[in-house]
Amino acid sequence: MALHCDNLGPELGVLACLGWPRRKLFGVVLSEVGVIGLVAGALSAAGLAVLLAVLASVVPAMLAQRLPLSAVLARG
Repeated sequence: MALHCDNLGPELGVLACLGWPRRKLFGVVLSEVGVIGLVAGALSAAGLAVLLAVLASVVPAMLAQRLPLSAVLARG
């Protein structure tokens, strides 16, 4: 999940530039991971999978909400 959130840097940076509050960016990352966990859970043990996915995404979501505006710039 951390790698996934790292790849979202430019997208999250654009949303931040458009005025999205940090709390909403945090929620977007948590929601996306929750959906991934739900789909994975539908294929196995639902409740535990969603819980583990959301718990595993708390730190990456916190890092994503603190992305600097330079995350919008092209890397290279």
